Amino acid sequence: MKKKKRVTLAAFNSIVDINTRVKLLKEAGSFIDERIIYGKYSVKIYSMFGFLGEVWVNLNKSIIEKVVALPGEQDLELFLSRTKLTDTI
Repeated sequence: MKKKKRVTLAAFNSIVDINTRVKLLKEAGSFIDERIIYGKYSVKIYSMFGFLGEVWVNLNKSIIEKVVALPGEQDLELFLSRTKLTDTI
């Protein structure tokens, strides 16, 4: 099994190319969840080496508009509090 190269939040934020950021999140991170905002954006959140990353996809244009690194678990709590859980029974 290939060992994941550790990346810091500062190093991640220094990456200019958005596609490189997405590739790194998908390869080294763990997918947590996805939310839809105003029917316009799909926001996928990943956990990676003590920080979080969000990938914002414009659903109308089918393009990634931004990739944002968040400092840590307190931001995950904000994400989860915005996620509406419903009972499907």
